[in-house]
Amino acid sequence: MPWTIGPAVPLQTIMTRLHREMAVGSADVLVGFAAERCEGLHYGVAQLFGRVAMVQTSCLDTAVLSNTTAEAVLSHEIGHLFGAFHPGPSGAGSVMRYGPADRFDSRNARIIRMMRARDFTTGVPGVDEAMRKAWTTIYAEGHASDEPNPLAGAIANAGAALAAEGKMPEAEALIREAVGVDPSAARVHSMLGLLLSEQGRLPEAASELQTAKRLSFRETEARTELGFVLLKLGREEEALVELRDVLRVERRAPRAYVWVGMILARRNRVPEAISALRTAIAVDPTYGPAQLELAGVLDRVGQPAEAWAAAERAHDLGEDVPGALWQRLVDKVPTAPPLPPTCAGAPGPAIDLDRPDAGARAHPGPPRLPAGGRRGPAGGRAADRVAARAERAARLPGAPSVVRLGDPRPVLTAVRLAQPFAPMPSYMPQPPLTLSGVFSYTLVAEPKAPPPPPR
Repeated sequence: MPWTIGPAVPLQTIMTRLHREMAVGSADVLVGFAAERCEGLHYGVAQLFGRVAMVQTSCLDTAVLSNTTAEAVLSHEIGHLFGAFHPGPSGAGSVMRYGPADRFDSRNARIIRMMRARDFTTGVPGVDEAMRKAWTTIYAEGHASDEPNPLAGAIANAGAALAAEGKMPEAEALIREAVGVDPSAARVHSMLGLLLSEQGRLPEAASELQTAKRLSFRETEARTELGFVLLKLGREEEALVELRDVLRVERRAPRAYVWVGMILARRNRVPEAISALRTAIAVDPTYGPAQLELAGVLDRVGQPAEAWAAAERAHDLGEDVPGALWQRLVDKVPTAPPLPPTCAGAPGPAIDLDRPDAGARAHPGPPRLPAGGRRGPAGGRAADRVAARAERAARLPGAPSVVRLGDPRPVLTAVRLAQPFAPMPSYMPQPPLTLSGVFSYTLVAEPKAPPPPPR
């Protein structure tokens, strides 16, 4: 079935969303076939003992290599789902090393036969200890020497999934098991360091992140987190050096720019701090912490209007803007932003949404009633009874308002949410009205004629 995710999406995000958004149902595995502009020069992607694979031979980036067919890549990736790995030179010519779809080397053929009855829904935790030992023995007979152990990666990813569910002790146990399987894998040390940092175990986290950095200087996520941990430990100068080194390796790392900006702001190097924070926003406009830190720095240097706009953007991106910052900006910004032209110049009377009596405000005079209708005196008891009924109805949670034209005058009542809408950010098209809640109306009948003109 077709499925679209859009351009410039990281491959790991694609795999995660594919698994989450496409129901596997009774099938054992789910395979996506990518086309057009794909992310990175990858023919295909699959995780050892996983359940989801991606084939990318129809991408603009990979279609130029005609010697790699979709059938061969599909066979290769499904082999990974059974536990197959990239063999060493002795496996050249097999599907796991650039060969045709139907040719497996002897080691991976043994693994696939051993795993052919496995339950794909259980992932790597479903591979018991005996099978893991057998797999490790076969892997040691000959594998690609320039790659980390894929079993360690699979175990560490299972630990990360448990951490996302809040099961921290179980997650740490699995990731430490992955470190034991392959102590030379930078990524698993990085994942362990991130987990320890999240728990506030900063010295342990720094040690693991330093190990990840030593094993691979391109492990930029670990190095960015290391800068954060060093900053928390009070080692500010080391943190600044580490984060600037990250930006020499990876120029599109918004977190590193934000931490650099924070350190520079602490040192009163405000223009440099603002530049770093704005660069983070240019790299990733959806990164809320950059907007929040920029709001604080702009407030410090006496630019409250710009700080207010940055705080609004941070709020809209899900950041918790401190109440003290809002209050300072309210005190400094003399007036609210003007209404947009479509709203400021709108003709007609205004409606007080806190007292939504449309019979009194929407019509210049009393409305025409259907035949048989009875009109009470203006402001009389009949109108008051209708208004009282409307107010009682408005207190019912979720109840729609009703306009009954047989009443002495139509009354629109509003159902409000407990949490009002946030203000629209300045960079988005402004609506004709900004409401402070959700309003629901039911029209029972329409008048047969418009209201008469005022006398």
